[in-house]
This record gives sequence, C-alpha cells and structure tokens, in this order.
Amino acid sequence: MEAVLAAVSAPIEERTDDEVELLSRALLCVPVLATMPQESRLRLCAVASYEQYEEFQIVLEPPAEDTPAEDSGSRAGNRAGGLGSGSGSGSGTDTGVGADGRCGLCVTLFGTLTVCPRLSRVSHAEQTLKPGDHFGENALLHKVFRGTTIRANERCGLLVISEADLRKELRRSELEQAAEKAVFVTSVPMFAKLPWERLLRMVHLLQHRSYTHGEVIVAQDDTPQGLYILYEGRCTVSRTMTYLENGRRLKRSMHLETLMPRDTFGGDAVLHGLMRSRTTLLAETDVSLFFMPRADFSPSHLTEEALRMLKLNAKLYRPNDELLLQRHYQEMEWARAKQHYVKGVIKQAREKKTLDALMSRNPSTMKRSGAAGPVGP
Repeated sequence: MEAVLAAVSAPIEERTDDEVELLSRALLCVPVLATMPQESRLRLCAVASYEQYEEFQIVLEPPAEDTPAEDSGSRAGNRAGGLGSGSGSGSGTDTGVGADGRCGLCVTLFGTLTVCPRLSRVSHAEQTLKPGDHFGENALLHKVFRGTTIRANERCGLLVISEADLRKELRRSELEQAAEKAVFVTSVPMFAKLPWERLLRMVHLLQHRSYTHGEVIVAQDDTPQGLYILYEGRCTVSRTMTYLENGRRLKRSMHLETLMPRDTFGGDAVLHGLMRSRTTLLAETDVSLFFMPRADFSPSHLTEEALRMLKLNAKLYRPNDELLLQRHYQEMEWARAKQHYVKGVIKQAREKKTLDALMSRNPSTMKRSGAAGPVGP
C-alpha cells in the first residue's frame, strides 16, 4: 500500500508509466474497474487524484432536503468533476469530495471511515470502510444522490477518480465494444452486406451471453427464445429420437451438426415463430455468443439475401425422423460389420500363433499356445 500511496501522491504530470501500472493493478479490487479493458483502466489511473482528510472531517454528505436543486447543481459545477477539496486543498472547509451527495469513485488507501446512514424509519447500522474498500460507484453509475454521510475516523487518504473521467471512459469502452461487435456481425456471411443503418440496429439488439462446457443452451421440445450467433467456441446440434428394437422402445441422441464461430441457430424461431425446438443446442466447449430475442427480431432488420440465407440455414436443423431412423440402422449395421471383422482378425491371429507354435516344435511355446500334439521327434 505504501507504493500505491507514493504513486498516487505524485503530481499527475510527473506520474510515470510504472506508477500508473501499479495503480491499475491496485484498482482491480473495484468491480466496475476490474471489468474495464486494461487500456481504459490505465487512462483513469493516469488522471486519478489524491485526497487526504483529518480526523472527524466529513468526506461525503447528502444534500440538504431544503436545498433548491439549482443551488445544489451550481455547487457541483463549481467543483471540478464533482470533486471537493480535502484537508490539503487549503480551502478551510470541513466538507470533502461531495457536499451535494455526488462524487467520483473513491478508494481508501489508509485510515478508516464511517458510513452513517441518513435517519429514516428503517434503522441501518453504521459501517466502517478500511484500506482497500471503495465507495461512490453506485451514485455514479445509477445517477442518484447518496443518502449517507461518510466521516473520517482518523487521518486517511483516498484515491479519487472524478465522475467526468470515469463516465468518459465508460462511454469510450461501450463504443469500442459496439465497434467490435459490428465488425464481427459484418464477418457473418448472411449479414455481410447489411446497410449501415440496419447493421447498427442489429448491434443494438444483440446481447452477449456465455456458456460453459456441457451446458444446454436450447433443449429439445423447449420454446426457442431467439437467434444465436456463435462468437467463440464450438457447439453441437443433436436430436433425441425414439425407436423400437426387439419390442423395446429405446432412445438415442443423433448428432446433426457442429457449429463453429459465425454459425447461427434459431432461424425457425425468429422467422416462423416455432414454438418447440426440434433439436438440442449443446456447448461442446466454453462458448461465447450473441443472442437476439425473438420479440425484437423483424424481417425489416435484414436484406432479402440475408433472409434467404437464414431460411436456408434453418433447414439444416429440421431433422427428418425417417432419415434419422434409416441412418441409425445403417450405423448399427456398420457397427456389427466392424465387430464381425475385428473378431475375424483376432481369430486369424490366434490360428496363426497356434500354427507357428506347432511348426517350431518347442514344447514350452506349444503349451502356452494351447496346441496339442506330440512333442518328441
């Protein structure tokens, strides 16, 4: 923590790349920052500020209920990025980073703070923030004013990322993710020639989902939820069929297709409103895919060529039970033929071994091979 304190205490203009990297690793404890790309986190650490507070000083307090909204807004505008001045600012006030209940993202470096809830009908116990704890992300992400007061129990230091900087990086990260999604969508053959307006609409509607190895994405006979576009990994499409054998009703899962990145599944659900899936979609490996709910899909999102390709792709997952049954019996015949062939090869090998033992006239070899006959000259 001393190295982190030294890095954040350095003037922003003199902060080195090693110090920024150290701060980036330290901020992995904050969920909203841990999910950011490394480049975004480094840019935030390069502009992060350091605030220090003395014992019993107010770090954050909610706005007064009788304070007009415009007064609160004007105070927020007077502070850069919603950040107030700490004890080291020389302002002479005892109010910290957010007198109006709005602040940036703060991480405790040393010392402890007390979180005092606003008095209400429901009583809440006070909480203590220790080094490594953080606060401010809920008010920032959800654009709400805080209803608590945070007070320093002792001399303490905070790493502060301003609201403006964090919102800028979040927007930038969202734009980068949208651009990456758009590039991938255009690499899917059926969506390659979408006009720019329809492509943006597709990118907005597609949701990112992840599944682990062996997880069922769509089960047979379940209601399909929409269109799936495989992004990473590998999936299998199969159908469980029922057949009769020796008067017994048996079931077998028949493999139909292996899906690779850029393959689609669920065309029947979005095109024809299919109420029951005739196949099962299973994650063969850990997979990542994009999903479009059937309620959001409209043929107007695609071109005529894309619709034809989607319809053609959907036919691959309409299994014919008669053909599957025929394939099942063919596979069984092939399995019996292979078994018969293997037994014949083993039998020939044993007969050859026995014949070699008889020809060698070696009693010990003949005994091991099970050959009978005279052993003398």
